[in-house]
Amino acid sequence: MGHEEKYKVILDNLPVLICHFLPSSEIIYVNKAYCSYFNKRKHELVGESFLTLILEEDKDIVWSNIISLNIDNKTIVHEHRVIKDDNSLSWHKWTNKAFFNEAGEIISYLSIGEDITARKKAEAEVSKLSLAVKQSSATIIITDSDGCIEYANPVFKKTTDYTVEEAIGKNPSMLKSGFTTEKEYKELWKTITSGNTWQGEFLNVKKNKEKYWEKAIISPVIDDNGKILNFVAVKEDITEKKAAEQALKESNEKLQEINKTKDKFFSIISHDLRSPFNAILGFSQILLEEYDKCDAEELGRIVKIVNNSANLAFDLLENLLTWSLSQTDGIKYAPEKLDLRKLLSETISGLQVQAGKKNIKILDKIPENELIFADKNMITLILRNLFSNAIKFTNKDGKVTISSKKQKPGKFLKISISDTGVGIPKDEIDNLFHIDKKNSKEGTAKEKGTGLGLILCKEFIEKHDGMIWVESELWKGSIFSFTIPLSK
Repeated sequence: MGHEEKYKVILDNLPVLICHFLPSSEIIYVNKAYCSYFNKRKHELVGESFLTLILEEDKDIVWSNIISLNIDNKTIVHEHRVIKDDNSLSWHKWTNKAFFNEAGEIISYLSIGEDITARKKAEAEVSKLSLAVKQSSATIIITDSDGCIEYANPVFKKTTDYTVEEAIGKNPSMLKSGFTTEKEYKELWKTITSGNTWQGEFLNVKKNKEKYWEKAIISPVIDDNGKILNFVAVKEDITEKKAAEQALKESNEKLQEINKTKDKFFSIISHDLRSPFNAILGFSQILLEEYDKCDAEELGRIVKIVNNSANLAFDLLENLLTWSLSQTDGIKYAPEKLDLRKLLSETISGLQVQAGKKNIKILDKIPENELIFADKNMITLILRNLFSNAIKFTNKDGKVTISSKKQKPGKFLKISISDTGVGIPKDEIDNLFHIDKKNSKEGTAKEKGTGLGLILCKEFIEKHDGMIWVESELWKGSIFSFTIPLSK
């Protein structure tokens, strides 16, 4: 067997597709793999054009590449689509080599091909996936197995204010705001390094220090041997959604508060306001019908009841009016420099009769020239209500004391009103300032009240950016303290 025959046997048994053709494109040889691939016999292919089985749209570019071969560039590689026997299309990669005669003229070409359809499909899938990742409205981050960023899509910059270049090689912890605890991060890492997917939310911080909320799904990428190669995080900016949820929550809380306020309002009108008027109407009817039959002592008793009921109704109406105005921002807040000692003197003067009936001493421990910055009407109501309550719940011969202390760093003054009264049970203290809780109780001399006074105190103190609290021990007394701004 000659050399030429040996080469043909070798070529015939190679697994790659081999086609030998002339400069006219006429095929002069194909191997078995070529015939088998196109499901044709050799005699059906030899003599035909090399371009016959190439997709029409690809023929021009393929032939242009082939005829571009010359003495200096003897080999060229290109990819194109071919038509198989069942009319299906497949992709091939061809290596084309030109052969020359002694005059340097091309006498033939040899093409060696391989089917790359599977690779092309994979590339197309990768291309589609890559395009989807790039154009995704979600932030997509790929890290190595240690959690360092290897890739981030364009949305990353829009969301975090960091460029992708700034992020590469860094850990996503660069976005931490401190809201998520280290324990939660450890739990996250434990989940994904165990081969599982983690879902949750982060409050992160951008490069410009602005905080934002993200919903994240983080999954491991695992090879056939179970080894984790990468982690992929898909994150959605939910800042606006969170803000909407918070606004809805606050709106619902406000609505509930309004409903509580409304229920309390109608409760006071239907019960507390009716009681004194029933007394006024009932005893005034007795006076009207039986005046001549009553002796002086009986008349005095009835007049006293009517007077007390009228005062209670008036106080209740006054509190209701003030409270209603406060709920609708109908009370103007106008703080000014005030002398607390002078203001207190005026307040105590109006309560001396109430205190005198029970022989209660009022001790004033406010220093001279204690200046505050407050709304006069509001602070007067606060002091009057707290003093009135202290007197109301203190037994005969007791005492009520008012004192003050500057708070550090010196912007507020703490004012305390203490009594030697009956005290308040611990389980009732938290309810004192809630509109939906019934806090009205009789005093030590059967004094009536509405429970609105402390609610108004709290609202007006908070208008001044202050706070109010209570310390109490049963049968030993109570201390009501609040803070108010010092004069500027």
